[in-house]
Amino acid sequence: LGQQNTLDAGVGGSVFANDLQHALAVGLQHNHIPGDFGLELVEHAFPRCDELSQRADVSPLPAAGHYFDWLCRNTLLLAVGRGSSATDAGGATVDDWLADDTTPPALQQRLKLAQDMRRFSVAELQLPDNASYHRYADLQRRHVVWNVVAAPEFSLTLKTWCFPVAGCVAYRGYFSEADARAEAKTLQDEGLEASVYGVPAYSTLGWMNWLGGDPLLNTFINYPEGEVARLLFHELSHQVLYVPDDTVFNESFAPAVERLGGALWLQQRAGPQAQQAYAEFDARRQQFRALTRNTRDKLRQVYTADDASSATRAALKNAAIRALRRDPDTAAMRDAIATLGGDTSKINPLVPVNLVIDHSVMVDEFG
Repeated sequence: LGQQNTLDAGVGGSVFANDLQHALAVGLQHNHIPGDFGLELVEHAFPRCDELSQRADVSPLPAAGHYFDWLCRNTLLLAVGRGSSATDAGGATVDDWLADDTTPPALQQRLKLAQDMRRFSVAELQLPDNASYHRYADLQRRHVVWNVVAAPEFSLTLKTWCFPVAGCVAYRGYFSEADARAEAKTLQDEGLEASVYGVPAYSTLGWMNWLGGDPLLNTFINYPEGEVARLLFHELSHQVLYVPDDTVFNESFAPAVERLGGALWLQQRAGPQAQQAYAEFDARRQQFRALTRNTRDKLRQVYTADDASSATRAALKNAAIRALRRDPDTAAMRDAIATLGGDTSKINPLVPVNLVIDHSVMVDEFG
């Protein structure tokens, strides 16, 4: 971008690109970006990504702004994942973390486990043997991306956004939670219902393997063993096959691989304790999916009733959501979260769009 600067011949674009180019060159030359500097780079450079995307939006390329914002932020994030480590010496490969005496033993154990899963994904599932998930980064936050989803007031059909490479998808992701909530507010002002949810991992579809690949992250490394395996298999599946403009297919293919692969991992490699922990985790997930599917079916009937006025639809919709909140399964979930020391207020499905918890809610019916 710094050399070609095809989007804008003005000074702003080249200054931004030169800043980014210099920062990455210094860090990658030594295969190291200190953790504090990496976080500072993301904090201060992400707004510059916004500047670049705004300049790109005036270009003749369709959705150019969205594309360059995605490229810019992914490059920065992967640079931090490539360079940050438990200390300011060394890189962020898993081997570097394991060799670092300051790396907590619990983290070392999880990183070793993740590398076993990575080898399993290649040997048993024929997933790509590339740079992805051989590095680790601690982003010092709970989510790596925040997704925005939106739908009309009386509809279960999500709004879609279209991008180069990825095609059209039923969500829009942001590396900044504030940016995601600002987008949700804009959509709400336009008359849509919108919600924001955090995402622990995402795939760059293999496009960033030249820069070290998608990293292991603190946002998911401590999930139950079976869930970490499924997540890795899911994201690697996107590198095998990703069809632009078909979210339903993409989020059916990858979950199919993750479910079959995850079951195989648990059967062949996991111990009884890990198998039991995953069974309990998955039981709660299936319980919640059944609950939301039931409510979604009720809402579909409300939304498709030809003789209902808007006021009637709104009243019936609110009644369905109140019933969801009162459901004994929801109460049981809150009890389970409280037992685990979690925040029970998170189990609060009052926001209608939150009925779509993740793509897998669609997958069960698709399959």
